[in-house]
Amino acid sequence: KKKNDIVSIFAEDITTSEYDGETIFFSKSLEKYFSFKDEIFFYSSNKILITDAIRTSNENTDNLFVNKSFAESYKTINKSSDINLIFNYNNSIDFVNILTKRKIELNQFAEWAATDVKIKNNAILSSGISVDNDQIVKNFIDIFKGQKGQKLNILEIIPYSTTHLFAISFNNAENIYTKKNEFLQKRKKFWSWQKNIKIIEDSLDIDYNTILNESSKEAGIFNTSSNLNMNDYYTYFKTKESIRARSLLQKMTTSFSSQYKQFRIGKIIDEKLISNLFGNLFENINPFFTVIGDYYIFARTPESIEYIIDNYNSKNTLSKGKSFNRLTSYISDDANIFLYLNPGKTIENLNNNLNHKLLYNTDSLSKFTAFSIQINTTKNGNIHNLCLFYDKNYKEDIK
Repeated sequence: KKKNDIVSIFAEDITTSEYDGETIFFSKSLEKYFSFKDEIFFYSSNKILITDAIRTSNENTDNLFVNKSFAESYKTINKSSDINLIFNYNNSIDFVNILTKRKIELNQFAEWAATDVKIKNNAILSSGISVDNDQIVKNFIDIFKGQKGQKLNILEIIPYSTTHLFAISFNNAENIYTKKNEFLQKRKKFWSWQKNIKIIEDSLDIDYNTILNESSKEAGIFNTSSNLNMNDYYTYFKTKESIRARSLLQKMTTSFSSQYKQFRIGKIIDEKLISNLFGNLFENINPFFTVIGDYYIFARTPESIEYIIDNYNSKNTLSKGKSFNRLTSYISDDANIFLYLNPGKTIENLNNNLNHKLLYNTDSLSKFTAFSIQINTTKNGNIHNLCLFYDKNYKEDIK
């Protein structure tokens, strides 16, 4: 069709202007500007964005293909796929921070990923690759280069009520620690971190490298409340052997000790142990801990630890939840990076965090029980799997 015919579908009050050899269409009733680049139709309420798009496409010097991360990732898409989703994690985080009150304190997570979208009866799936052959640690995701993703057995311990989980897995903890420190240097945060660590090491006569060498395969942070309250965030890491790890951490623990059922609850001096070992994405003030299997679980209060113990003893864990089990047919057992969020339970909190609230029907969203991102590193790049899951059979537990 002719360009005028296409624009007239949207509005009749069209006026035109020229910029850099291209026509810009404007509708006063819609307050929108429209233009074309070959077969691509684009529009905005901001004319400057339209002129910028025309200028960069004509110059061919400032478009996305100049960006190596985008260009290499774009080559991997399936062009026969009905929908391709190509996005930049860092830019997406910056955009979310514009819309929200509480900011995500990370502007270097990952760059471009190019994915193919499939729409199932109860899930929207997006899978693809990001390509970055540089060996420099520029983003958080680069910490996991060369690491093999592990099965996330923490799912068999954390409660079914878990609404948010950010988990990492690896096969070489020492390498993770080294690259995490490179990442801190890149962000100009290494020296302040090292100063704090040095104070703790000298005062307690301990070595964080020794503690890290006793860690095994998994670490993370999770929340068990619908409002994502900071008091309900837990951190954890898995050890090679919990008894040996206990002896290493003995100098870091206080005299506080209590027994709850068959578990001991202790208190640790470094309230941010997990973030000091694995990075500030896991930062939370969690001085109290218990050990379940080979997992050290940290929380803000002894009562929070008791909650974990009660749910574990009752086998009321995330892995045994009916809705989560229905999700598992769409996600992998292992991942270097795993983000899980229950939108149905957290939507009110997420909406309250927006600068301008959205109108929505709570009942219609309650069955969206999972949004997940899984990232695995390979020799040729990173594999990304995203899933938005709708559980038509979901019913809120009554307890």
